[in-house]
Amino acid sequence: MRKALTSLIIILFYGVIFCQTKITPIVGMVERFSMNNSLLALVGLDDRYAGFHAGTFGEIGIGLKTNKVEYSILGSYGLEFVLGQDKYMSHLIGIGLKLRFQQEKRFGFLLSLNGHHQLSSNYSLAFMREEGWFSDQPLGHTVSFGSHGGPPYSTLFYSEFYTRTPFIGNIFAGINYRVFEGFCLSFSIGPGVRIFKTKSASWSSWTGDPSYDYKKLETKHEVTNYGTTMDFELGVSYTFPLKKNFQIQLK
Repeated sequence: MRKALTSLIIILFYGVIFCQTKITPIVGMVERFSMNNSLLALVGLDDRYAGFHAGTFGEIGIGLKTNKVEYSILGSYGLEFVLGQDKYMSHLIGIGLKLRFQQEKRFGFLLSLNGHHQLSSNYSLAFMREEGWFSDQPLGHTVSFGSHGGPPYSTLFYSEFYTRTPFIGNIFAGINYRVFEGFCLSFSIGPGVRIFKTKSASWSSWTGDPSYDYKKLETKHEVTNYGTTMDFELGVSYTFPLKKNFQIQLK
C-alpha cells in the first residue's frame, strides 16, 4: 500500500511539473460496499474476518487536468454501517488520490488510492466473537461446583471487545463516464485492508449475568488485527468550471 501511494504521488508531481495543468475545485459523493476477502490467508498470514460494511462518503478537493490524465486530490468524510447490524455506525475521515486516464474521451480508465481513519463509533467496547462478528452477548458456559453436577453453578464468560479502527486503505480500478462537461459517474472495484484493535477478557458470574466491569479493560493489552477486503465503489462527481484557471507550464 505504501509503495503504491509513493508511485501515484510521483506520477502526480510529474504531471504537474512537466505538463500544462488546469486546477479546478471538485465535489463528489461515493457509495462503498466492503466484503470480507481473506487475501492474507492465501500466503499463510493471519487474516482476521473484516466483516461487511457499507458507507456513504462526501468528497471535496481539487482537480489537476493535463492533456492525457486528470488527477484528483480529495478529502472525504463518511458514515459507515456494519451490514446486518445496522445499529453499529462509525464516522470516518480520509484522503484520496484519483487518476482518470484518456480524459479527452467520454469513457476513461480510473485508478484511485485512498485511506481513512475512524474518528468515532457507537460500538466501541462492543462484544466481538473470535470469528469477527459483533454480538449482544459474550460466549459463556455453565460450570457446576456441587456434587454430581448439582448447584451451586457459575457461568464463565469470554469475549473480545472491539475498540477502534485506526486505518482503512483501498486501491480501486474502474471506469469513469463523463455525462457532460464537469459531471461524471464512476464504478470501481479493488482490494482493501482494515487494521482494527481489540481487547479480550474472561470473567465469571454466579447469577449468570454477562455484565462486565469495563474499567478493568483499561489495564488490558490492545491487540492489532489485520483483515483484507474486496470493495466496490459507485461515485458521482462535479468539477466546477472556472473562468480563469490557474495554469502551470514548464518552458
